[in-house]
Amino acid sequence: MINQRFISKTKAVLCLFYLCAMAGYTMAAQNEVTVPETDSKKQKEMTALLPSVLRGKIATPDVTFHLWTNQKPESNGITEPLTCSASKDGVVRLQNIADAAIYVYSPEKTVNTQCCVLICPGGGYAIEAIDHEGAKYAQFLTAHGITAAVLQYRLPNHHKNVPLADALEAMRTLRGHAAQLGIDTHKIGVCGFSAGGHLASTLGTHYREGGEGCRPDFMLLMYPVIASDPAITHAGTFRNLLPLDATKSDRIAFSNDRHVDAQTPPTFLLLGNDDTTVNPQNSIRFYEALVKNHVHAGIHIFSKGGHGFGMKKTGLNLDRWPEMTVEWLRENEFIK
Repeated sequence: MINQRFISKTKAVLCLFYLCAMAGYTMAAQNEVTVPETDSKKQKEMTALLPSVLRGKIATPDVTFHLWTNQKPESNGITEPLTCSASKDGVVRLQNIADAAIYVYSPEKTVNTQCCVLICPGGGYAIEAIDHEGAKYAQFLTAHGITAAVLQYRLPNHHKNVPLADALEAMRTLRGHAAQLGIDTHKIGVCGFSAGGHLASTLGTHYREGGEGCRPDFMLLMYPVIASDPAITHAGTFRNLLPLDATKSDRIAFSNDRHVDAQTPPTFLLLGNDDTTVNPQNSIRFYEALVKNHVHAGIHIFSKGGHGFGMKKTGLNLDRWPEMTVEWLRENEFIK
């Protein structure tokens, strides 16, 4: 006859194994990761890393993190399908973004600096210029040994906290997967262009809302929107970000020049003096706030360049701006 005590102990052990397995599955599913399995399946798996609307529009990443796969964050209210189109000047425009993801581009192991840049494309919080202000800069960085993660953040659609929530989660995800990605948890910064620069600077000044682990180690801000002051603001960016019944306190809360303190990450700003879309005073005020709070900062204002140049070649001096960001990272010992 089978010993009943043996049966009870066996059941208890099996239950314990099941609970441990389920806990491990839940932790792994927190941010779903898509990555190629084998070389023989590489092409198929790589294609699956991108939403169908982006395939052929931007370079295929090495790893994709789908944010919020096991949580229900605040909705941005967008129900239309994700779309992607190219404008006459070749700008890839991603629209109706209701899901957040990170597209990670990794350098060759032999040149890996263990530094990582989270990139926030611009677009006035109405679209995301995910190629020339995202994937193309990412490819440039990987060529210099820097891991680059392009953030497809959810458009706010008047839900002011949505983009920041995605940026905070992106930082948590990158630090949580640092070993897998071959990056140093103390060398993870953020870069942003235009409205993406607003998001990047919001992350750099509001990171405590997600905890100390969400603080970027540095910021690279390209012709960023910063301030809500009507005299210099980019009205469209704040109109798309804030609620339709936005209050003065809402505008102040997201005017990032007002939230710099001594713990704000070291920052490099770059822009054109002839930018008629985003007033250069946005960057100047932010720089002055950084200096006032003794934060290490640098700013470069080209005489010509306008707005939104990103990785597009202009034939002007500013075409060397990507190299300048790498030089700044080296000078500040984030890379060797």
